[in-house]
Amino acid sequence: MRFLTVSFQTVLDSVGSRKIVAEVVKLSKPISFLGDLDPRRGVIKDPESGKELLIKGRALAYPFSRGSTVGPYLLYWVKKLGKEPAVILCVEPDILTVTGCALAKIPLVKVTENSFNKISSGDIVMVDFENSIMHVVKLRI
Repeated sequence: MRFLTVSFQTVLDSVGSRKIVAEVVKLSKPISFLGDLDPRRGVIKDPESGKELLIKGRALAYPFSRGSTVGPYLLYWVKKLGKEPAVILCVEPDILTVTGCALAKIPLVKVTENSFNKISSGDIVMVDFENSIMHVVKLRI
């Protein structure tokens, strides 16, 4: 087990100064909420492997999104169905992701590419909005 601490920029903090602890679901390729996200089941399709990954209550990490103006509504819908991620970690959050997170009140943070490369699926993160740092527990080395 190994511990890392990385900084981030808060884009949207809908939880106040609380901390969020969640397991990471990391996607290496850009996603499209329209087509990759299934709000009813709370899963997202990994564009690289094609596997469906559960996002409910997890830290969804991806480099950036591509695609549709329908994306914000899908994020809102996943929230209304209670299957939303606990937090979204993104290298390049676009206006559609920011809008969707604002509508759905899903916390969104901008991580550097270097920080993004240090996290893996299965890691546990504690996102501290008050101090703009994220602690990463690497369970697999």
